[in-house]
Amino acid sequence: MVNIKYYVFLMTGIFLALGLGMMIGITLEDKNVIENQQMLLVNQIEERILYYKSESEKLKQELDDTQAEHKQLEQLADMLLAEATANRLAGLNIALISFNDKADTDYLVDLLTHAGASIRFDIALSMNYAAGLLSIDPETMSIDDNYEIVHAIINDLVYCLNFGGTTPLIQEMHELGIIENNYGYEAPADSVILLCDGNATSTYDTIFISYMLESGLPVVAVESGRLDNSAVGDYKTLGISTIDHIDTLYGRLSLISVLTGRKGCYGYGSHADALVPDPIFGDYLPDLEDQGDMAASNGGSQN
Repeated sequence: MVNIKYYVFLMTGIFLALGLGMMIGITLEDKNVIENQQMLLVNQIEERILYYKSESEKLKQELDDTQAEHKQLEQLADMLLAEATANRLAGLNIALISFNDKADTDYLVDLLTHAGASIRFDIALSMNYAAGLLSIDPETMSIDDNYEIVHAIINDLVYCLNFGGTTPLIQEMHELGIIENNYGYEAPADSVILLCDGNATSTYDTIFISYMLESGLPVVAVESGRLDNSAVGDYKTLGISTIDHIDTLYGRLSLISVLTGRKGCYGYGSHADALVPDPIFGDYLPDLEDQGDMAASNGGSQN
């Protein structure tokens, strides 16, 4: 007689084996599903990487093309500027003045000489150094009435620009290192370009402009477009021509136009009358007598 316990154990063993087999099968199936999902995710990531790599290469090519086109446009602008300004200032003697000893005048010298002008003065006054010698507050750059030496220096400088030569005071400022001039003092100037440096030099610029107006010598105030604290708009009320963003194509065209006799304030600033003179150049180039008339007019507006 077969023992009932045998059948119980047998049936239990069979069901346990079936359950274990099902668990193993499900586990293997789940593993395949996970692997398939992982492969799918990897493929999607690879596709995204290839897509973004392709887009990046396209953008880089577009940037290279844009930069190349920009360079070509700059070259074209320089060529057109050279043709438009060639010999416009023939016979004109120019003085470059700045109260910032680090002012860059090389590009202006190139522009002016190409236009036919002669650079008679390229003067930088080191007012930071002068501040220590003359007891001027370097923070506010304020000048008390007691500092008559500042007015004396500027007055003598304007005299040299008008008549050529030098004075004992200007010579002493050279020896002290306050004034540097890349050219001599042999000949006077017909027109003066004042390179302003925003609020940093506005006090000295204003004094210089006032003496220039008294002398009758034409002066135009210019500023770089990189300044955060432009002051050139303040000089419009003094009755002189001004140009902001002198380092741009528009600024350089405006400068040559003003030096040929145009009057006005040009550039991007809120004070500007227009971006450039309109028309930029007339049919004739004013002679030096016309330049003097413009200076006299400026002086009259100051009065």
